[in-house]
Amino acid sequence: MAKGTRYTPEFKAKAVRLLTESRGSCSSETNAIEQVAKDPGIAPESLRRWRDQADATVAAGTKQSAEDAMAELKSLRAEVAEPRRADGILTTGSGFFRGQARPDTALMAACIGEYRGRFGVGPICRVLAGSLGCGFVTPRGCRMFKARPVSRMRARHEALARDILGIRADFFMAVYGYGKTHAQLIARGRDPKEVGPGQVPSVMRGLGVRGVRRGKTPVTTEPAKGAGGGPDLVDRKFGAEAPNRSHVADITYVRMADGSFGYTAFVADVFARRIVGRACATGMGTQELPLQALEQAISWAANHGGTEGLVHHSDHGIQCIGLVYATRVREFGMLPSTGTVGDPYDNAMAESADGAYKTELVWRRKPFADPKDLELATFRWVSWRGLEATAPVPGLQDTGSGGNRVSYEPSGTSRLTVRAER
Repeated sequence: MAKGTRYTPEFKAKAVRLLTESRGSCSSETNAIEQVAKDPGIAPESLRRWRDQADATVAAGTKQSAEDAMAELKSLRAEVAEPRRADGILTTGSGFFRGQARPDTALMAACIGEYRGRFGVGPICRVLAGSLGCGFVTPRGCRMFKARPVSRMRARHEALARDILGIRADFFMAVYGYGKTHAQLIARGRDPKEVGPGQVPSVMRGLGVRGVRRGKTPVTTEPAKGAGGGPDLVDRKFGAEAPNRSHVADITYVRMADGSFGYTAFVADVFARRIVGRACATGMGTQELPLQALEQAISWAANHGGTEGLVHHSDHGIQCIGLVYATRVREFGMLPSTGTVGDPYDNAMAESADGAYKTELVWRRKPFADPKDLELATFRWVSWRGLEATAPVPGLQDTGSGGNRVSYEPSGTSRLTVRAER
């Protein structure tokens, strides 16, 4: 074509298309341009310029399409995000608000404070106000509530909660329920007029804590063959007028970390309501387990009035009514006493000690690694039971809640709980 000829857009597009198709048969891009431009008489530079313009147009179209797709995706995500956020607010808020009545303002403020970083204050107030059907605090109301000074009642409530958590930080005292926690608070100097027995349960429920509860795992005793043993001199009357008038004994089992069992024997003084003999072993043989606990009890009794005429009560297990054990009991002037076969009520005080041992120690920690671990933990529990339990509180009585009575020695020694009635 002659110099200065103007090419139509269709011609330029066709030339660029021919260039694209010729690239596969040419050794280079330059050769392809020269070959396509030669026949129609196009200047190679013109064809190269047309190619660049076409590539730029395609790139711009692709970019615009990507931008449009991204904008649409953002729009869809925004539409889905709002219902998801509302669902998240309702799900998390359900843990705070379960009743139909309007929640306490402090509870609403606590919910906003915990989840404001995740959902924002405004969305939380808006969603919960529409879902609870009983009104909800506004963002402005929440700010005003936080700006108020803490009320006297709330300050006392928070201080009491801190004291309760301080008590429960102790491994053994963490087993305390409402009554013993209240007693421990009074023993630590809290004014009984300011801390009522009904206030402690309310605070503990608010903290989500409570005392441990005993399970009902059956513990069997292997009865001795034949009559054996002595008569039942206790007759389910677990009381004494002085120390060393009556002892009770029993054996319980403990699961070890390797799947085997360890065994613990206890002897308790009925009057003192405390454990005076203990032993731990991997077997239930008389020599290695109950006899060791008996020797400790005899040693304790020797320093507290002697053993003459002491009633030594146990169940009908073969270890406790065997010849070796019974002979040792009689050697020190003690009177052997046994309950009937298979009736735990006849040895209720010892069974209660076993239950406290399981509830307060065994079930609250990981399985014992070996007999030494079991013996050390048992020693610490017995020491705590005897020396570091709740201090005496003047006027403390049974709460009448159906639980066990808590009583104390004048020295502050805790007394074992006994419920022998059917």
